[in-house]
Amino acid sequence: QGTASGIVNMGGFIASMTTLLAVGVLLDATGDNYRVAFASVFVLEAFGVAQILRLRRRAALREREHHVVSRVEAVHVPA
Repeated sequence: QGTASGIVNMGGFIASMTTLLAVGVLLDATGDNYRVAFASVFVLEAFGVAQILRLRRRAALREREHHVVSRVEAVHVPA
């Protein structure tokens, strides 16, 4: 669980740094055209949402397989 939290936190920080870099590069390249520069934010957000949906499906399948394998019937053992 700690590894998953670390990956999620790092993903957020990396995404924000990438977005800041993309906006800065596009502002320099387009001569301070803020519409184009901030459009990159939506492109990166769309990429993030696509990855969430892709990985969510994969995680759900893995969880279902794990749940089926780990079913164990309770056995009463007299004392």
